[in-house]
Amino acid sequence: MVSSFGLLLKIMGSNVCLGTWTHDLYRYAYDGDSKYDQWVGEVEVTEEFQDSVMTYVCDGHYTGQDWERVPTDNSHTITIPTTTMTSTTTTTTTTTTTPMPEVGEQVKFRNVLQDKCLTASDGESGNLTFSSCDGNSPGLLWTRFVDGSYKSVAYPGRCPLMGDGARCRREYVELGECAQTAGFTMVSRTWEDIFNGKVTKVHTMDLLKMETGRCFGTWSHDIYKDAYKVVTRDDGWTTYKEKYRTHAGAAITEEFKNNVMTRRGSGCWQYPGQKWEKIQQ
Repeated sequence: MVSSFGLLLKIMGSNVCLGTWTHDLYRYAYDGDSKYDQWVGEVEVTEEFQDSVMTYVCDGHYTGQDWERVPTDNSHTITIPTTTMTSTTTTTTTTTTTPMPEVGEQVKFRNVLQDKCLTASDGESGNLTFSSCDGNSPGLLWTRFVDGSYKSVAYPGRCPLMGDGARCRREYVELGECAQTAGFTMVSRTWEDIFNGKVTKVHTMDLLKMETGRCFGTWSHDIYKDAYKVVTRDDGWTTYKEKYRTHAGAAITEEFKNNVMTRRGSGCWQYPGQKWEKIQQ
């Protein structure tokens, strides 16, 4: 079953889907001098049930219900069901084979916020960094394997992995030994802005995902700017301008600007610094 949230696994004959149990994470935020809890856009697997498959209603909103189908060969076949043309009595069946991206292709991955590419230039166990996307040096290139994942060209058999902790919830990404059948993959996320019950905008973001399920990118933080609104006084007719802070986007965190980073929490979320583009050779 496919929803706008992703691929769901559904028990036949019911409206019950399978997944892992998760919970939301929050942080303190400020609106002027007012302090409030703000969802950080991230969830974690609930430890009590981390080894068990759980059930939910199939409403497409639980993060732990998001699944991926893993291909087992280089291509898949799409069969278009038999259809009868209304203007004739002829019945036509069409079968087409859609090839997977070419095994062995070498690509670069550009981080959108950084406008730089994923780079392995610090040794086979070194930290991954960002550098100019110009040229085709081995450190910039990543090779696609039969399972659809990518591994380093400069250091064959090496893949991005979580490294040593930098500080609370911040982790460097370094090269390490790939699993036998998996490197890292590019996955797509889609979500919607809804206002008054109507979809106002649809967002799509391509993410890079380790074999452990964690995504990685550049560390970013929210930025705010001063704005003003017109407020009416209690007398009902005089007005004045009131200053407040409004969200103005995201910026790269200076301390970690040269390093590729990940997070302790499981899963992938739409942090601005995790948006990537694949550059074909």
